Amino acid sequence: MLPLLKPRTLLFVTFIIFSGQLSAQHETNAIPAVTVADFSPVSTQVNSETDAVILLDSGSSTVDANPQDGFFVNYYLFRRVLIRNKRSLDEVSTVSIPFSAELNGKKLKKVNAYTYNLENGKISKVAIQDKDLYVEESNNVFRREKFAFPNARDGSIIEFEFSVKLDTYNLVDWYFQSGYRKVKSIYSVQVPDGFNYSIQFQGKKYLTGTVAKKFVKTLYAWTNFDNTTINDISWTYENVPPMREEIFTSTIENYIGCVKFQPSAIPTQPGVSKGVLNDWSWYAKLLLQSDAFGKPITDPSTMIRKQAKIFAGESNTELQKAMGIYANVRDHFTVTGNGRFIRDNKNLSDIYKAGIGNVAEINLVLIAMLRSEKVQADPVILATRANGLTNQKYPVLDNYNYLVCRIVINNKEYFLDASSPYMAFGKLPVKCYNGHARVITKETFPVFLAPDSLKESRAVVANIYNTGNSKNMCLEWTNRTGFYESCDLRKELKDKKQEAIFKSMTEAVPFKKSLDSFFIADLKNMDNPLVAYYKMSLDFGGDPRIYFNPLLNSGLTENPFKAAVRSYPVEMPYVSDNSFELNMEIPTGYEVEELPKSEKIMLNELDGSFEYRVETNGNKIQIKSITILNKAIFEPEDYDKLKDFYTTIIRKQNEMIVFKKKG
Repeated sequence: MLPLLKPRTLLFVTFIIFSGQLSAQHETNAIPAVTVADFSPVSTQVNSETDAVILLDSGSSTVDANPQDGFFVNYYLFRRVLIRNKRSLDEVSTVSIPFSAELNGKKLKKVNAYTYNLENGKISKVAIQDKDLYVEESNNVFRREKFAFPNARDGSIIEFEFSVKLDTYNLVDWYFQSGYRKVKSIYSVQVPDGFNYSIQFQGKKYLTGTVAKKFVKTLYAWTNFDNTTINDISWTYENVPPMREEIFTSTIENYIGCVKFQPSAIPTQPGVSKGVLNDWSWYAKLLLQSDAFGKPITDPSTMIRKQAKIFAGESNTELQKAMGIYANVRDHFTVTGNGRFIRDNKNLSDIYKAGIGNVAEINLVLIAMLRSEKVQADPVILATRANGLTNQKYPVLDNYNYLVCRIVINNKEYFLDASSPYMAFGKLPVKCYNGHARVITKETFPVFLAPDSLKESRAVVANIYNTGNSKNMCLEWTNRTGFYESCDLRKELKDKKQEAIFKSMTEAVPFKKSLDSFFIADLKNMDNPLVAYYKMSLDFGGDPRIYFNPLLNSGLTENPFKAAVRSYPVEMPYVSDNSFELNMEIPTGYEVEELPKSEKIMLNELDGSFEYRVETNGNKIQIKSITILNKAIFEPEDYDKLKDFYTTIIRKQNEMIVFKKKG
């Protein structure tokens, strides 16, 4: 199903104020009739794609008024789509429109839909009937109108239009880009004088026209706005390629071509407006005075104070107190989901006693306990990576979905998240590293949690040696995991036994005979990365030649970057340092026939490196494979180099040692 209304997200903001600076003229956008040519778009790019093609997307948001409702928005959408295969037919041939029954009645007044088919060179047209429009009533206020297109099939063109009245002065955001190619996308807004909006564009590459005009109209809201100037502006995008989410993307919402609006002022009477976009100081004051946020941590309850003292124990230093309180709060709770407020008028004592809470509730308990032991602790609100970027200057609280704790001890800053059961002191989940976040204090200020500030280091050492049996060798494998790999492994161990994990881990090891022993060290200490070890017997079978992968089939086998081009950044979760070292005796009765050669390559000189080092000494072979990435975010212009970098790694990590039987 194609999306109709998208969630509002304010990212990087460019101001365009509707204030009398728009002077160009344009005519109302006319909808052209369907033609035979529409069934076979001539664009090379269109013909190379197998999904649906949006031939025309046209919409508008108009700020209007009447004496009963005051100001409101009329939203209109027209969409025409060429269906190219069965998959796209399933996705686009049903439509669902949410609406308010109070503003629009029991049923939307304007909904039209048609299916066009090309038969023997002639276009047939079938209209949807009233009986095919289904209204789903979720409650007395909100409804949803649904319909499917009659006679739609592969090769059909479908189109629909509707208008809906919205109880808001927020203009509807418009997405010029989607998962399908758009031949043309047009969006218009009409805004009376007195309304100001911040307007943010993403992806202007395919913008082909901006036209604007003014006209005078009398609006009747709670008072008459006689001879009001209406500012009318529209934008046209053409031949917009599909935007599909690829690997290492925080959220496609950050990059998809669109225009978004945030109201900054609204009229209160003719000629007078008031600001509605408040600054961070205003919001911080509001949050700190809230029973669902600031009040419970400003004056913690007796029960919270008593429990904090128990958790702090006899610690001698402020840091030891903080670590004790953090570990106990983390291990006490079960998390129920994200959040930035306390829900349902609960208090922190009851939340602690229940042992369950959302992210905000758990971390506010942590902050209250730390403060009761005189540790400087403050809440930090942020948006997780999947929730999109936030703007440092203009606060839109709906964009923030997570709350963590910031403490300062001896002028050193630590970030804590007690809602994550496997998180160490001073660590946050990867999803929190999304750039701008906000410390909520009287002197509120931004902090920046960047993926480039995280480093994940992993070191694997494999020792293979002869056992005296001419066919068998012994493999001892040790993995000193990175911190986040440790978190994933601890989470996996919650549901699986170690034996099952090691069997899965060793399934692809070449010439595997038996898994003889295994263990994981430091399992209980969340502050230390795990060390996984196993011992295995290998059986080479006595063949004349042995083809042996020195990375034990644990190297990369597939390039993660498959797209021919990429128009938005590659966003890895952290910088990384991964090493694999093989120390191997030549199997008894064999000699080396072929051995990989050493090789080293750089990625943009300083952004990363890959080294494959081969050394021999008597009957011993040592191979080291070291991959280092010094930054996490790569811009589109670096995509080809990054892709080639991984191609080299894959080629090298899959080269074989060939052993030949002596004599």
